[in-house]
Amino acid sequence: MAGGTAPQWSTDGRTLYFGHRDQRTLLAASRTGNSFAEPRTVFTYDNMVSAYDVLPGGRFVVLERDAVAASPPIHVIVRWPDSAARP
Repeated sequence: MAGGTAPQWSTDGRTLYFGHRDQRTLLAASRTGNSFAEPRTVFTYDNMVSAYDVLPGGRFVVLERDAVAASPPIHVIVRWPDSAARP
């Protein structure tokens, strides 16, 4: 596994959690001495994960993006003073 996003340590400092590039999968890599074991999938969501936090006892708080709600469109008006002056 190369790369990842939003790394967070477990509360005991033994496991590093991080997001996959697809923004739907949370992975974990546990320490084995001075290196890490191969990452394993912790969970996968249908919607994109926008943020998460690791809680004691191996629990998580996850904020998901709503797949249905899109960002509102952005309207760019060029030369708006010229347009506003016309009746």
